[in-house]
Amino acid sequence: MSLFVSTPPRSLRAVSLLLVCAVALGAAPPSADAALADSAPLFPESGRRKRPLRPAGAANPVGTQIFVNMANQLGPTVVNVFCSRLATDDEGPRRSGGGREQGAGVIINPRGYILTNNHVVERAADIRVRLQDERELPAKLIGRDERTDMALIKIDVGPSALPWAPLGDSDSVRIGEWVMAIGNPFGLDHSVTVGIVSAKKRRDVQPGGQPGFFDFLQTDAPINPGNSGGPLINVAGEVIGINSAMNVVGSGIGFAIPSNIARVVANQLHRRGRVERSWLGVFPQPVTETLRRAFGLRDRQGALLAEVYDGSPAAQAGLVAGDVVVEFAGHKIEHADDLMWQVGISEQRQVGLRYYRQGSLHTTAVQFQPPPERVSDTPSAPRRPSSLGIAVAELTPAMAQKIGYEEGRGLVILTVEPGSSAMDAGVERGDIVLRVNDRPVGSLNEYVAAISAVGSGEVLRLLVRREERKQWHNFWLAFVRR
Repeated sequence: MSLFVSTPPRSLRAVSLLLVCAVALGAAPPSADAALADSAPLFPESGRRKRPLRPAGAANPVGTQIFVNMANQLGPTVVNVFCSRLATDDEGPRRSGGGREQGAGVIINPRGYILTNNHVVERAADIRVRLQDERELPAKLIGRDERTDMALIKIDVGPSALPWAPLGDSDSVRIGEWVMAIGNPFGLDHSVTVGIVSAKKRRDVQPGGQPGFFDFLQTDAPINPGNSGGPLINVAGEVIGINSAMNVVGSGIGFAIPSNIARVVANQLHRRGRVERSWLGVFPQPVTETLRRAFGLRDRQGALLAEVYDGSPAAQAGLVAGDVVVEFAGHKIEHADDLMWQVGISEQRQVGLRYYRQGSLHTTAVQFQPPPERVSDTPSAPRRPSSLGIAVAELTPAMAQKIGYEEGRGLVILTVEPGSSAMDAGVERGDIVLRVNDRPVGSLNEYVAAISAVGSGEVLRLLVRREERKQWHNFWLAFVRR
């Protein structure tokens, strides 16, 4: 069972529904008529407060008054979101009986657009929102995205402009900064909690064990059931995160979706009701110290391309396996997951890339495509284990067809000697060897010739294919030949 769970909405049978949202925002929209026009952008131009809550020059003040101001001025933008769930049975979806489930949301536009979590509104038969003045209004689902756990809903309050919260720059957030969370934990209306940003880029956290596209801010500001969808606010009065998950066994460990991610997702949901992600067509892996030496790189930063799919945008841009991407659309790529993250959130159709190939820095432009639809014997006698500590056999057509490997060329690893260089490098039985250094190997003769070309003590690279989660991926291995 995963330690991390999404903060669930609370049942109204057990707790109070009311979420009172303090006082009105201090900074008014630039123009009510312009801001309320249907053609206006989702996020108003004055996204940053003209009169910041903190004094000029005070980077990170600590004091009771700053928190009082934050609670008073941002409280009215936080709403109570609740809905009746759709239950399923043999006759199909139906409304669930009993009470309503609730979470929180934050108004990010005076026209009534509200950001919340996907898990707050998924499977909803109807969605309702309660405002500060105790009005309860029906809400329309504009769109939701499971992979980022984000949803955009809208309420109609007529010509009146609602108080709204500006979104800040989550990339500029520093570990140790003070933050405030406002929400409805355990049905305790308009509760305010305070803490700091404990960590950034928590991409290994999977709420409920479900795969997603997460890049959480971690905070010790208490986040509990009912906080889902509420804002995480910095001392400038800006929303830097949407509270989403908590650690069920840890005290003071909560997670929020960064505002920069929320902004990108919300804009796409606003325009088309869904998120359309780009496809680069590569499989990257981290640059280890051994791989850094093998590829002659100056440092371990970048995303090493283990595979570039035929016909993909990356292939059309001239990228090949073994290239190391160090910059994407102006963003520095430090780790392998940085590349895939930037691809996943990019709204551009064409971006520039910088990459290293055989020690030289190159630049190219990639024209993105939508992701393609998922497509979902006995080997020949093995050779004796080489000095690498592996025994290989040619991949037969029957075996290639069975595993869905269309290329059909390569050598399957049958055994890996304990304590060998191959075992130290992570090679496993069943891996398919595709390249030795830069030489493709599709037969035993090609494999032997490629291995023989590597001198004793030199660094050797193998490009292999391994089954993982019912899919096949490539990665590079490098080790010193014994």
